[in-house]
Amino acid sequence: MGDITRWGAAGQKYKIHPETLEYFQILEEQGSRPLATLTVEEARQSSLDKAEQFAGTIEFDGTTEEYFCPSPYSTEGIPIDVYTPSDYKSSSSILVYFHGGGLVIGSRRTVETLCKIIARDASCIVVNVEYRMGPEHRVPACFQDAKLVLRWVNLNKGRIGALNSSKLGVMGDSGGGQIAAAVCYDVKGIDYQVLIYPMTDMTCSLPSFSEFSETPGLNQSSIDWFMENALKTDKQKRDSSYNPGQQISQYNLPPALIVVAQLDPLRDCSYVYNQKLREAHVESSTILIRGAPHGFYNLPGLLPG
Repeated sequence: MGDITRWGAAGQKYKIHPETLEYFQILEEQGSRPLATLTVEEARQSSLDKAEQFAGTIEFDGTTEEYFCPSPYSTEGIPIDVYTPSDYKSSSSILVYFHGGGLVIGSRRTVETLCKIIARDASCIVVNVEYRMGPEHRVPACFQDAKLVLRWVNLNKGRIGALNSSKLGVMGDSGGGQIAAAVCYDVKGIDYQVLIYPMTDMTCSLPSFSEFSETPGLNQSSIDWFMENALKTDKQKRDSSYNPGQQISQYNLPPALIVVAQLDPLRDCSYVYNQKLREAHVESSTILIRGAPHGFYNLPGLLPG
């Protein structure tokens, strides 16, 4: 059992799940450093190390193929991995997944196990996207790549083993959830969206940002670090193109499922965005995971079995 005192007032207000406490205890014992003290290269390696340690592995009964989506921003194109389970039926769904990491860290590798689990359990094709990130390629690069991939997938459903009539969905966690939500305003043909604790408002003005500003894991200092490395200007924090929660109209969007971590600075982003969608008559619902921190979705291998 980990030390609950590191959670301060939040540790008194909420029941912290034992696995949450154990996770941060493990990180402390391993000498994990706060994100804000790391270089981008160190943070990316740390993200990969955590994925290898906590995401686990599965024996995937299916195929994995790499494609390169044509892009005017890259001669090689945008790398994507396509996971097709052996029991996939061509009329089933295609899900395009955008990894988390504040638009700065993370990769296809950090969510490989997650994508395979989704493909296996949902019997759907999963497309895992390697989009460009800051600081090398700052916003809007990641959003540009996401839209290019979605349009390519929509035009090439048959090439990746589906039918033209197969439903197309988007999914992402954290910054990837931000991308998934944002592209729904610009790309036609998206049938559903699954958002895992998404960042939908980079002004960080909602109450949960202050409530969890100094808690373990994602907190205000790490959010500031992400934005310093992801954005070109502070004006982008209020640009509706990258902040779905600041869009004027939420009409004609695909149905949404939003997964919420209770102990998360981004928690209120999910609730406010869900309410905006519902007020615009978009089918939307939330699932709250009590006692869980931001990033819990990336820890399926923490306690195997």
